[in-house]
Amino acid sequence: MQPHILVPYDFSPCAECALRWAAEFKRSVGGGSIRLVYVQTALPAVGAVSTLPLLTPPEDQIEEPEAALRQVAARLCPDAQIELRQGSEVAAQLLSAAAEPAAGLIVMGTHGRGGVKRLVLGSVADSVVRRATCPVVTVREPST
Repeated sequence: MQPHILVPYDFSPCAECALRWAAEFKRSVGGGSIRLVYVQTALPAVGAVSTLPLLTPPEDQIEEPEAALRQVAARLCPDAQIELRQGSEVAAQLLSAAAEPAAGLIVMGTHGRGGVKRLVLGSVADSVVRRATCPVVTVREPST
């Protein structure tokens, strides 16, 4: 089994743990590929109704996360591909990325929020786990 592994990345410690896990899994199965995906959320225009398009971040705000993502990949998984996406719903963007080309596995960090925090803040990981068409491994940051 040499799956194409999609790793959503948000520069959090738990995302780094997920990337390390994915890189080790890739080594243990003797191949496959890893694609890091960062979703930059587009902002709605002030006072805009939902039918108006979202504002695209300026070019410099796109280049900065791309450079940072390249540094992370170089440090933890040099042969990883990187992809930046834009959208207002992170989970939907990740599921779309997993479909094209088809990922065999999604490995993502989770902050492990529960109860009220999860209800208020939502959970990208929960949404991806529930809606993905491939297996999803969630990785929490180890307790210190």
